[in-house]
Amino acid sequence: MRLILAIVAATYASASAEADETTVPYNQAPGTCSAPIAVPANNKPVTLTGTMITKGFEGEGHATLLRTTGTNQLLSWEGSDFHTSREVGFTKVSGAVIISTDYLGDVTVQSSASAHLQVCVATGSLGGAHGIGYLTFTY
Repeated sequence: MRLILAIVAATYASASAEADETTVPYNQAPGTCSAPIAVPANNKPVTLTGTMITKGFEGEGHATLLRTTGTNQLLSWEGSDFHTSREVGFTKVSGAVIISTDYLGDVTVQSSASAHLQVCVATGSLGGAHGIGYLTFTY
């Protein structure tokens, strides 16, 4: 019995993996978008969790992303957020909304050039306050 437990423990230990994590802060004025943010891994799933902490406009969203490389660069996603509930899509162009990070949908994570991301804050939103928050990638 001890031998079986030792084999199971050794197999689990060798098969387990630790995830990497990258957190990117944002602080955007209404009517602006951030510089392009690279999705940290290519051709494998990446979990994106976005939060906004601007007082009175807090919110969160998450999505699983896949950034493919090569001649057919593509960004695809599936997830949910507080504003629209379910988000799903794919694109090769800038400006597609992936998730909202506030409850009104005024602060969005969008596709950007070369299958990157950008955080955009709608013009005239948040009572003029900046959209402040974090994007965390786990891969």
